[in-house]
Amino acid sequence: ACIDACDAIMDRIEKPRGLIRYTSEEAIKTGQKFKVTTRIIAYSVVLFILLTSLITLLVLRNDVEAIVLRTPGMLFQDLPDNKVSNLYNVNLVNKTFENLPLTFRIIEPEGEIRWVGSDINTIAEQGHFDGEFFIVLDRDIIEKSNTPVVVEILSNGKVLETIKSNFIGPFKQKE
Repeated sequence: ACIDACDAIMDRIEKPRGLIRYTSEEAIKTGQKFKVTTRIIAYSVVLFILLTSLITLLVLRNDVEAIVLRTPGMLFQDLPDNKVSNLYNVNLVNKTFENLPLTFRIIEPEGEIRWVGSDINTIAEQGHFDGEFFIVLDRDIIEKSNTPVVVEILSNGKVLETIKSNFIGPFKQKE
């Protein structure tokens, strides 16, 4: 584009084409034409690798980034009906340009999620959400003091992220 514009300017002022160009002073003195060198090829290869890496990372990233951590310093809570709960903090970041409806589901072991305050139904485009929820399990399911828990975050039935954490529970009495 610049070459065409520069040539058009040179035509208008009635000067020879090619006076305005990207070149070195040495190339102008000797009249040497542009040639592709090893350095140009090397820089082009490096630039291509960097651009390919950037595009690959952007395409492969998750739509939602989620961090779910058990609230530190809190032990389990005994609930009625032979149930036990742990409090978890969640931080969600929506990396898309659309609002996403979200649902949380416990995969392992069988249990339920009870939100503190309001449940998250939708996360705004490029928005974030901080919240808290309880994971409630039957006391009979808990076999050791540190039980692994797997939670899925879904949007429109598609799993966006799977989070693994620990559930602190009471010691099981040996019979």
